[in-house]
Amino acid sequence: MVDFAEYEGGLYVTGLFGRICNKLAKSIVRWDGTAWQTLTNAGVGTVDAGHALEVIGGKLYLAKYEWNVDSNWLVRIENNTMRKVYPGFYRTNPNPNLNQVPILYDVVEYKQQIVVSGEFDRAGNQVVRGVARYANNTWQPLGEGLSGYLPNTYNLIAPHGMLVWNDNLYVAGNFLKAGNITANGVARWDGTEWHAMGAGFDKAVYGFGEFQGALYACGEFTASGNTPLNGVAKWDGTAWVDPGFGLLRSDPDEIYYVHSLRTIGDKLYVLGGFKKAVVQGDTLACSAIVAFDGTRLDTLGGGLPNFDAEAIIPFKQGILVGGGIVNGSSGYLATYGITTDVATPEIGSDWDIFPNPVSEHLFLRHKAASMFSFVLTDALGQRVLTGENAAALDLSQYAPGVYFLIVETQQKRLVHKVIRQ
Repeated sequence: MVDFAEYEGGLYVTGLFGRICNKLAKSIVRWDGTAWQTLTNAGVGTVDAGHALEVIGGKLYLAKYEWNVDSNWLVRIENNTMRKVYPGFYRTNPNPNLNQVPILYDVVEYKQQIVVSGEFDRAGNQVVRGVARYANNTWQPLGEGLSGYLPNTYNLIAPHGMLVWNDNLYVAGNFLKAGNITANGVARWDGTEWHAMGAGFDKAVYGFGEFQGALYACGEFTASGNTPLNGVAKWDGTAWVDPGFGLLRSDPDEIYYVHSLRTIGDKLYVLGGFKKAVVQGDTLACSAIVAFDGTRLDTLGGGLPNFDAEAIIPFKQGILVGGGIVNGSSGYLATYGITTDVATPEIGSDWDIFPNPVSEHLFLRHKAASMFSFVLTDALGQRVLTGENAAALDLSQYAPGVYFLIVETQQKRLVHKVIRQ
């Protein structure tokens, strides 16, 4: 299990599987709250494996693997039906034995356009290297795109993850260059040109996360320039630094990677294939998932022994986690309750936040403080609204679902779960 998305009242799951529970389902499936449903395939063909799901413009998009040497397509899902987004992607001189085929790793929305990243150098008849935007019904390049490979790694540019943050597009992978600059696995696109981010990294970068106003990166890396790291790094504005913790394998022969960073409520969840955490010189036993609150690291009861983890989403007053690559025989879904972290304030709280669920306006009132700040995030931790000292928030423009309101006075910070109905 590699990624989740909430869409049209259902939970979509994608990954590398041919069956979920007792139901045949090739690489993507929908949970309607009671049963698993397969999707109608309108000319997409076999979905070899799925890697990323993203809702853009009221439609769900799937970035998928393709093991054959022919073309690959971004898939659009609407009314539970899959269709191709034309034109397709290609890779020159493909080699299926080395995964050198037209893989799509990620899809996001940037400046009201769909952007995909993957192992390709052409879309239709257009030269497009590693990352492309959809405009005028075709795929177009972002500058010169991505090229080369990090030294002593595999021969894949592997632009594995993207994040839109502060009006910039961030891309992570195994590429050496973005445009004509040396980027070392991580680069920033400002809408016009590519920028390096410090020294980059020594090994592949898998993705990003935003947490408490800062950018984090994760991957297989052990250093950025002369700064030693262990799979996780924080951007301080000029360089990648130690975030206060690192993640390691327990045996040199184990698969090791840090795959995903997701902010849910007031914590940054970190997922991957790892067995140990290092915090200020202390070593903690963990497995596949930890949660970071900016100071402390929570191993969540030891995590998921003998598994890795890649996918996470808020689910029934807690989180739903998926993975299974390390095991090799099967994937899994697991839930973990985090009710106390995201609970509605108890009676006697200094805050009145109502109504909940809310249809249009959410009212905020503090019994003592007149000065406060607020941040509203969606269920995946992406900021949708920020401000100060507001008596009411207009939520009518936002889609139904789960949101988290973080309100902060000089004395106290509170996370409040909000249901937009």
